[in-house]
Amino acid sequence: MQTSLLSFSNSNNAQSSANGATISIVEDWDNNGTFNAGNSTVNFIDGGSNTSKISGETRFNILTVASTVDKLLEFQASSQQIVMQHLQLTGVDGNLLTIISDSPGDEAMLALALSASQLIDYVDVTDNYGTAQVIAPGSPESFNSIQGSNVRGWFGTPLAFPIPSLSLIGLLLLSTMLILLASKNKIKGFNHE
Repeated sequence: MQTSLLSFSNSNNAQSSANGATISIVEDWDNNGTFNAGNSTVNFIDGGSNTSKISGETRFNILTVASTVDKLLEFQASSQQIVMQHLQLTGVDGNLLTIISDSPGDEAMLALALSASQLIDYVDVTDNYGTAQVIAPGSPESFNSIQGSNVRGWFGTPLAFPIPSLSLIGLLLLSTMLILLASKNKIKGFNHE
């Protein structure tokens, strides 16, 4: 089944199911309810406005945004979009697909499943955090792309994971405990000889 829509809007508590469908969107995607992607494909296509906005949080099966007209793709800040099977974000030489958040300086999040495939080419990315698999692993130039400010998890930029550490007092306590434990074991070993 193929469906073409100017925009998609799913209100609070609403449920939409798209199993096996191909949905073509010209402008915006607003999901505040539940979208069951199943094996569906959501394509953002050129036509109408050169700006498309994705708001709410959605788990897509296949998400494609392929543009030849200098399209602006705007994600809702602090919201996460998840792509399970395949992500395609492509512009063309001279007309990059520009990816931003709707609140300058605040990141939107895009999670590409670790087993998913991707096709990224001719994009200009700002204020976006790839929260799972690195999106477009390699240099921006190798994808004919531009990495703007406030971008993590794109273009081979490693994802930041905190390394656990102890304070100086914690280290002293740990050292003392290890010394006491070693001394106790040494004394036990001495008594058994």
